[in-house]
Amino acid sequence: MRPYCKLMFAVALVALVMARASAQEALAIVNGEAITRESLAKRLIDLSTVGESQLEEMVNEALLFQAAQKQGVSATDAEVDARMAEIKKRLGAEEVFKHYLAGQEVTAAGLPNKLRVKILVEKMLGSKANVTDDEVKQAYEQNRASFESPESVTLRMILTKTKEGADKAMKRLDGGEDFAALAKAVSEHSFTAERGGLLPRPASRENLSPALAEAAFATEVGKYTQPIRTPDGYYILKVEARSAATKQSFDEVREAVRAQVQEMKLQDAWVAWLQEARKQASIERKWQP
Repeated sequence: MRPYCKLMFAVALVALVMARASAQEALAIVNGEAITRESLAKRLIDLSTVGESQLEEMVNEALLFQAAQKQGVSATDAEVDARMAEIKKRLGAEEVFKHYLAGQEVTAAGLPNKLRVKILVEKMLGSKANVTDDEVKQAYEQNRASFESPESVTLRMILTKTKEGADKAMKRLDGGEDFAALAKAVSEHSFTAERGGLLPRPASRENLSPALAEAAFATEVGKYTQPIRTPDGYYILKVEARSAATKQSFDEVREAVRAQVQEMKLQDAWVAWLQEARKQASIERKWQP
């Protein structure tokens, strides 16, 4: 977990466990033994490696807020709200937003403060993150492979350990049984069997063994292969969909690449600024883990 997010998580939890109730209030009871608010708060505070990084992140934020105030720079509530609305609009569904929060390792309650810090960093250090056209082009060339997607297929699979099992499955498929239902019933690959044999993501040739790739990419959409012998057993594959290889041109991704390069420069500027600010600051630590 990132230090900043650990800070927000722990601070929020400590506030939660200590507020509006007795410290001895039971939060859970295990076989008659109570886990109290006080014991949870102590556990959070005593997580020394977490606590130390959280404290350092609070120091960084204090330095930023103090410098911003001296320079007359601010991140208003309206700006934070607008940034939040922009993120939600871009992500769309609430479930996607929850995944975003998990990826950022922050709660919905902690996100506004994180955005406030980011806005202040952008305002104070943005001039150090200017990006030239040559830098954008160079970044694209260096990462060209990331803008290319090979041909891929969406597959369902049935795996049997024996040829006899594969032959029986083929007979049932040829008799008209639904592939997904049969995969759930007979496939010996438990993870995909639960999903009707569906692989979790489209597969390129590089993602499959040569024997499976040859069979999968030679099969029409909606059709299934003959049993394929492998060291794992016998696979029967059904091609649900096929996607052609794609390549995003420089013009298509120019602005996205520019934003990425700018973000990296901004992070470098933020680290350099913090190093200098810490040298000049008076920081007295009253607690050490």
